[in-house]
Amino acid sequence: MTVIAYKAGKMACDALCVDIDTGTTVSKGSKIKRTKVGALIGQSGDADSRAFLALMDTIKCGAKIPTCKELADTKCEGTFLIAFPTGEVWTIDIYPDKEMQAWQASACAVTGMHSIAHAGCGGELALAFMRAGKTAREAVASVCEINAYCAPPIYEEKLRPTIKPIPKLTTSPPNTASQSSKRKARK
Repeated sequence: MTVIAYKAGKMACDALCVDIDTGTTVSKGSKIKRTKVGALIGQSGDADSRAFLALMDTIKCGAKIPTCKELADTKCEGTFLIAFPTGEVWTIDIYPDKEMQAWQASACAVTGMHSIAHAGCGGELALAFMRAGKTAREAVASVCEINAYCAPPIYEEKLRPTIKPIPKLTTSPPNTASQSSKRKARK
């Protein structure tokens, strides 16, 4: 019951969270969380993903994502869309077997789509809207208009990319007058 979209450094989501068993609306809050290190995590699936969020809170880049076993051990069923401050975008899927005894997970970098990514039951529609030129926020709003399982309000967060500081010049530029006098002295 979710749509999450990511494009051009912005992640957007709908707010509908429904109890599947009862059909009761449980929440209308944001499904996007910002980690301590500035990554954005869009979550679809299990409404209680605290164990997953705690595991990912200090992960700065895709190379540092926990192992699939560690991810599966959170038992937070769903698809998670992660935009790191480095600009990398990843999806993580965590799911149980039919008896909900054994858990599995996968992590995959989003490549080949110019860092356009999506998750949730409205994700494919959001992808189509973004590829047609809409922003992440506009794509989510469009999905909410036509998908009964997605609803406003729309939330959006901007990624704050890691900016490497420009090194300061530690020495003054060479003095051309003194260099030419040194050359003359050598001759």
